[in-house]
Formats: sequence, C-alpha cells, structure tokens
Amino acid sequence: MQENYKSGFIALVGRPNVGKSSLLNEILEQKIAIVSSKVQTTRNKILGVYNYPSSIGQFGQIIFLDLPGLHKPVDKLGESCLKISFDGAKEADIIIFISESNSAPGTGDNWIIDWLKTNCPEKPCLIVLNKKDLARNTGRLKENIEFYKLAFKGLNSLKPDPILISVAKKDGLDHLLEIIYEHLPLGPQYFPDDIPTNRSVRFLTTELIREQVLINTAEEVPHSTAVEMIEFDEKSREDLITIRAFILVETESQKGILIGKKGQKIQRIGSEARIEIEKLLSKKVFLDLKVKVSKKWRQNTQELNKLAHNSD
Repeated sequence: MQENYKSGFIALVGRPNVGKSSLLNEILEQKIAIVSSKVQTTRNKILGVYNYPSSIGQFGQIIFLDLPGLHKPVDKLGESCLKISFDGAKEADIIIFISESNSAPGTGDNWIIDWLKTNCPEKPCLIVLNKKDLARNTGRLKENIEFYKLAFKGLNSLKPDPILISVAKKDGLDHLLEIIYEHLPLGPQYFPDDIPTNRSVRFLTTELIREQVLINTAEEVPHSTAVEMIEFDEKSREDLITIRAFILVETESQKGILIGKKGQKIQRIGSEARIEIEKLLSKKVFLDLKVKVSKKWRQNTQELNKLAHNSD
C-alpha cells in the first residue's frame, strides 16, 4: 500500500429524492442502490466502494454511506430509517449534505441542518446542490447558494460555497471526487478493489424487486410494501437461478391493487424486476413472486427485524 493512501467513510445525507442514490450509482458506474420518486425508497444503509484511479496519481478509497432520506417518521419503519441515517452521519469521516439547485430550501432541509448543528457540529461536511441543469432561474440559484452558505455557518464546512452538480448529466462528479480526495484522511484500504458494496446479491435482488413495486404502484401502496426472500437457488442448475419471494402488503385491498386485473400488474413487476436482476447476476433468472398480507408490518418491530436479516 502507498504511504500516502487516503480513505474514509462519506455519509450522503439529505431529504428524500434529492439524488443521493443516483449519485452513488453514477460514481460507481453500476447499480448498487435502487432509485424511484417515492419517499422511503432507501430503507437501509448501503455501502458503495469507490477506488481512486492510481493512474492519475490518486491513491485512495471512499466508502460512501447511502442513507435513507431524512424526514419525520410516522411509524416504526420510519423510526428505523431515521436511526440508520443519524447513526450513519455520526460514524462518517465526512458528511455530504445534498439538496437541489432548482428549488427553494424547505422545512426538511432546515430540520436536517438544525440536527447537524446539534449532533455533528465539528464533523467535516460539504454542501452539494444537485440538478443544476434544471436551475434555469439564476436569481433563485444565487439565493439558494447564499441560503446554504449562511445556514451552514457554525458547522465545519470544508468549502463555504455549495458544490453544484447534475447527476442526470454526469456534470461536476469528477470535481466532487477531487474535493473529497483533497480532504480524505490517510487510512487503509478497507475493501478489495473488486468489491463494490458490502451488501449480498440476495439483498440487492430483493431491492430490485421492491424498486419495480415502487415504480409500478401509486398512492399508499408503495410505502406499505416490503419484499421477503423465500428461495435463492443458484446451485441446482448452472444456467439458471431460481428466486421466489413474497411481496408484503398490509391490507387485502392493497393485495388486489398489486396483483392487478387478471394478474397483469404483478406480472409486469416480475418481468421488469427479472430483467434488472439478470443484469446484476449476469445469468438467466426464474422469478416467482407472490403477494402476502401482513397487517401493520411497518409497526411491528419483530417483523422489521426479520425483514432486515432476511436478505443477508
């Protein structure tokens, strides 16, 4: 290992849907975290490992912590997500606060900043504003930049000005990585070069199934669903992986919505999830999905613990 090797844990913190998971996927150039427009898309701490290219004279490794979007919880699941995010922020070497360039700061942003001031005042942090390609109102953008510069006074901001990026356009990501490298502490290589995440393929598979549920459903249904892995058989046939899973819902009416007329919706979810899983595993997949009612699972600590350990 090089004597000047740098490494550290970087927590991605922000409101839901500001682009934290998309940023991680783009930097790693592969899909580690699922993405949708729904709140609570990310429910777990997902580690994503980025290795700096030694060919340009950088020797280091970032372990990104993709954390659930921060918002006030309304059930046990929300409380669990909030604790995961807060614990992740506290254990990180650097916190990256992410919001949007194209919209005014909201109460959620202020709530997160106040929490950081109370709990992590000395923690090094960076302000990142995503979606700069959509920030066509230059006056609004200047106001947003000034707001965050003022809001982060009292915190250990490594750069006073927000870093503007566009994940969708892949703009500013190299610059962000250079700034992170500049401020990383000296440290060990935590993961081998060929390990992009600490999560198992079983976990990633259940997430890809849940992603298609989020994409293909609306209203309360996406928030009331979880995926329970029943079988992941990659040994009985060399050319095929068999996967069976339950999609949990809380009511019979949600079950009916998820199955759809003549089973069309669950078939579409299964078909689209299978495509994504085959990309992940580079192998043909037989995917069997069934819908099961588990009343108030989001309020059941035992059920939440079971689901947390089911995939790994």
